[in-house]
Amino acid sequence: MKNKIFIQIANLIFLFHVLWVLYVIIGLFYRYPGIFWDLHLYMSFGLLIGVVLNECPLTTIERWIREKGGEKLINRGSRFLEVLKKYTGINLPNYIMRILGFIYFLLGIIAHIIKY
Repeated sequence: MKNKIFIQIANLIFLFHVLWVLYVIIGLFYRYPGIFWDLHLYMSFGLLIGVVLNECPLTTIERWIREKGGEKLINRGSRFLEVLKKYTGINLPNYIMRILGFIYFLLGIIAHIIKY
């Protein structure tokens, strides 16, 4: 039996995950000092954590909550990969996700080095 509260919490984590990725991507093109730029640096390092651990901590939390909510998991439990495949037809293997995460991290750090 599905627990709707757990599923809704997992959906909020998924939304936060998508916003995190967009923030890091958009931050590469944003060049004004302030909290937006400083936060981007820390969030770029967050990508490195996911690469080193072989899975984003947000994915781990989301999967755990979805399992507790009784939802059947697809694509290693990440709604992010499931939505990507559903709407684009792209099915990325784990090693590609790690490479992309590392590239995002490097681009974020390079953007900060160039700025300063």
